[in-house]
Amino acid sequence: MSCTKKTILLLLWLVVATHAYAYIWSTHLDLFPQLPEKLGRWIAELTGTAESEDIEQLTLYYIFIVSFIVVTVATSIGAIVLWAFRRGRKLC
Repeated sequence: MSCTKKTILLLLWLVVATHAYAYIWSTHLDLFPQLPEKLGRWIAELTGTAESEDIEQLTLYYIFIVSFIVVTVATSIGAIVLWAFRRGRKLC
């Protein structure tokens, strides 16, 4: 498979998986751990909604940013594990 196709598939995977994770998280809040308040303040500062009264917009940013980070980390770990098994190396 060409590098371009792999890149497009990776980006498509990140978008779809992030939206799926965000949807599941937003509909089942009790199944996920509560993240530190410091993270929420950082996202508010990052998005410029710290001084805003629009809590829905901040919540949307929060869920999508955290979902993207989780999906990216999980995908990276999965890729490393897959690479290691394909190469026949032990992880530990």
